[in-house]
Amino acid sequence: MRLFLLILLPFYLFSKILTLQSDDGFILKGWLYEGNKSKVALLIHQYGSNHTMWSEWIQFFQKKGYSVFAPDLRAHGASCYKKGKKILITPKDYGHTPKEAHLEKTPNDLKKWLTLLEKKGYSFDNAIFMGSSMGGAALIELLFDYEPRVLITLSPSKAFHKKAAFEAIESFENPWLIVTSQDDFVKELDLKYASKASSATLLLLPGKGHGKALFEKAKPFIKAFLEDKGI
Repeated sequence: MRLFLLILLPFYLFSKILTLQSDDGFILKGWLYEGNKSKVALLIHQYGSNHTMWSEWIQFFQKKGYSVFAPDLRAHGASCYKKGKKILITPKDYGHTPKEAHLEKTPNDLKKWLTLLEKKGYSFDNAIFMGSSMGGAALIELLFDYEPRVLITLSPSKAFHKKAAFEAIESFENPWLIVTSQDDFVKELDLKYASKASSATLLLLPGKGHGKALFEKAKPFIKAFLEDKGI
């Protein structure tokens, strides 16, 4: 019975919870699953979600020997306290996000996280960046400072700083998989992203779906894409 229970123990037990304070006072939380410090997968969730949306992919990359870092973005999940005030965004807040969340600062938060991890000895030279919707947009803006080995985005949404984002896209030369659906509300934007990038693969799935709703349909294609890149 004890052995059976051990098998069922959630893999979250093997993570470390890191804490970081944003420039404007959010107490940010991130989950680090330790593996090879020179192979890191950075997983960034979408609007109204949190790091747990990546459960299957955390396990996937762990089995590949990667260290995995999955933070809760500002005003999401456990990163919802700003100077003692709770500001928690849910999917219902889409279209009327609390102004005090200042989501435009999300890319800067991610830069602070990566700087913290680099101080701990983690390298992003061979990193995999994977993001969904708003998370994908945030990752695009990291491309000025980091050049991941592979970038994967599901329904990447409107960038936080449009001009800078397109400059970053045009300068990024490594493989990028962009996943969207025929009726995704960001499809036209994602088509534009793909046209601007020098090495992008566009996966246009039939029907409806946005972000994590595309996971099941996209899963075999994402795994094949990674395998083709030697991952």
